[in-house]
Parts: sequence; structure tokens; C-alpha cells
Amino acid sequence: MAEVVEYQSWRDLGRYLSPAEFAQWHTVAGSRTVPVLVLPMVVTTLVAVGLLRYWPLHLPRWGLWGLLACHALAWTSTLLYQLPLEQQLDRGAYSAALLDELWRTDWLRKLAFLVEMPMVGYLALRFFGASSLKQATTSACYDTPVD
Repeated sequence: MAEVVEYQSWRDLGRYLSPAEFAQWHTVAGSRTVPVLVLPMVVTTLVAVGLLRYWPLHLPRWGLWGLLACHALAWTSTLLYQLPLEQQLDRGAYSAALLDELWRTDWLRKLAFLVEMPMVGYLALRFFGASSLKQATTSACYDTPVD
């Protein structure tokens, strides 16, 4: 979601830099986003795929398929749109039209994240709520004195 601010600031920065200077800046700045944006996206995708094997039985199965669909949409958008457009920026092809295209196509990725966030929240509540309820019920059974 950082792109909401980031892409708009690129437009402002582009007014003060030549396309070559912007490309140099973008290449350096882009390499710094890998540990902050790309690595967490890879890890969460691996976790989502891992859940295919270890999905908790008390959670609705549609939640798993919804999560996987969100990740598939985000990666498809990243690989087919954002990455090639950002590579053009790295090569000095800065233009307002290119940034508009980057902004427009990024909404697919944002949509995936906006759907995924409440879905994960719902599933977490179901998962931890069910665990808490089971634990409370189990401990209540053992805390009752037997005559």
C-alpha cells in the first residue's frame, strides 16, 4: 500500500530530475524496497501456500482459496504490470504517462491486498476464537472440584 504515497512522490520528483537522474535514483531506491516490501510478500505467499497442507479443519475452506486467489492476483499484477513498468523507469524512460500506467495498473494489486486484509482478520478471529473457546471449556472441566 506504500505505492499510494510512493508513486505520487515520484511524479513530484520527476519534475526536478532528468530521466537519467530519475533512473539512477529509482534503481537505488528500488533495491531498498526488497527487504521491506518484496520479502514480506514472498513470505506471506509461502505461508498461504503452506496452508494447503495444514489448513485448520474448523476454518471455512473458502478462506484458503480466497487467500490464494488474492496472492495470485497480487503476483500476476506485479509480474505482468508493475515490474516491467518499473524496469522502464530504471532504464531512463521516465514520463508522466508511464507513471499514470503504473498507478492505474497497481489497483489490481491494491484490490488483492484490500480483500486479503479483512479476510485474514476474520480467519484469525475464527481461529483464535475457537482455540480460546476450546481452552476455556477444557480448563473449566478440569477446574471443577470432584466430590
